[in-house]
Amino acid sequence: MTDNVFMLLSACLRGQPGDFVLTRNDGKPILDFRVTCHRACITAGAGRMVCPDCKEAVALDTQGRCPECSRTWKYKQQRYVGTIFHDLRRTAVRDMVRRGISEKWR
Repeated sequence: MTDNVFMLLSACLRGQPGDFVLTRNDGKPILDFRVTCHRACITAGAGRMVCPDCKEAVALDTQGRCPECSRTWKYKQQRYVGTIFHDLRRTAVRDMVRRGISEKWR
């Protein structure tokens, strides 16, 4: 971590309860942001929710219904297919290396 990154993260933590950088308005930590990331990717057209039962990755409608098997799935039962947060991290590192920034940070 560079000194600048450390300084910026330290500033983010000032006034925060605990050691969490990402918190909700009530101070509770955000421990998992995958659902938010998935929804953002779906909105951007980089992902979709699919039926967990159908062999083909059949896209569900906005109510969670599968056009193939006609079942309705709750959000947590559906399967996400598309860009994940880790893909974005790899892309960022690849682009930094192309611009001459070292992969090895101190």
